[in-house]
Amino acid sequence: MRRMIAIRHQAGPNNPTQVLTRTQTRKPKKPIDLKELGDERDWVMGRFPTKWRPAAVEDDLSEVFPWHQRWRKPRAKDDIDACVTQGEGADLKVLEIPAKYDGLQKGDTVLMILGGSGDYVAKGIARRGEYIGAELWMLTPRHLKNFRPEGGSKDNDTQVLVDLFDADPGMFFPGRVLDATIERCGMLSKIYLDTQEDRKRAGNRVRARLASAAFDNIVWDDGTQILSIAETHDRIQRESGATCAVPARGRAADCLWTKICMSPR
Repeated sequence: MRRMIAIRHQAGPNNPTQVLTRTQTRKPKKPIDLKELGDERDWVMGRFPTKWRPAAVEDDLSEVFPWHQRWRKPRAKDDIDACVTQGEGADLKVLEIPAKYDGLQKGDTVLMILGGSGDYVAKGIARRGEYIGAELWMLTPRHLKNFRPEGGSKDNDTQVLVDLFDADPGMFFPGRVLDATIERCGMLSKIYLDTQEDRKRAGNRVRARLASAAFDNIVWDDGTQILSIAETHDRIQRESGATCAVPARGRAADCLWTKICMSPR
């Protein structure tokens, strides 16, 4: 059964990523809220829990992600002898695991806004979709804004995306793995720029400490060992460790950049 899925990425701390699913034979389901980065990744992998149950002793927990295993207090309807538990008495807890999942599936058509903070989610959908056989279509913010209800609220963006795709699919652009690669290049470019700024700030902090430390032991004729300015600079840099992480992050970004450029895609 083919599904059409519209995604509105986070519109603020109190507006989590919203996922609206519609099938060909059913009305749209109640939207799913993806409140955290981990929830978004679980959904793209097709493993976002929508229903939970107590873990039975015969369950193979190695097939359940560790972050999908949670402990709770027992309930009246729980069969304690058949459940995975820990503790005793008042400290007794029952292990709970997902009973039902939702997420990206084969044959899905996913609609999103082009650009913005949801690009990393779109990248994951493009890559996963190519592997399992799902499609990603993206609409420019300008077009979406023109068709929003009066007042410009983003609360109903998912339904607007579905309605627009039904009316005119030509308004949407395909989301491809190549676009995901370009997004990664943009991310690495930002890392490089941030690294340059961090290197400047780290150097300024070291120079400020050097100016102060140079005059700490000014009464040198009392037997105090006096270091050269260069030696003092090296000592401060070693102690702070501030500048060490900056080149390391730059080298890590350089490795990723090389990997992308050498990739056949």
